[in-house]
Amino acid sequence: MALQVYQRYEIVFLSQHPLGSKLSHMTVAKAVHCDEKTVKRRLKRWKQSKDLTDAPRSGRSCVTTPKQHQKLVALAEQQTFVTSQDITNQLNKKGVEISQRTVR
Repeated sequence: MALQVYQRYEIVFLSQHPLGSKLSHMTVAKAVHCDEKTVKRRLKRWKQSKDLTDAPRSGRSCVTTPKQHQKLVALAEQQTFVTSQDITNQLNKKGVEISQRTVR
């Protein structure tokens, strides 16, 4: 499971920050409840880029536009007990080309 951003900052603070306690990787891992390899990887990334956010992931980009996504969410919120097929049909009737799998 990915670490929360505050945990990533804890790793840097506990091991490297001038005001931190400069603990070992093993001790930091125990304090943050993660693996020692995770601590090493996060510190390496911090040294390289000073960035603690998630790196962009590979894979297919979104197929819906923000406007289509907004319509999809609005429909789902209006009708509590609605299936993905129902939402797909309603959006297709409104001219939004979207598949049931995308709605899921």
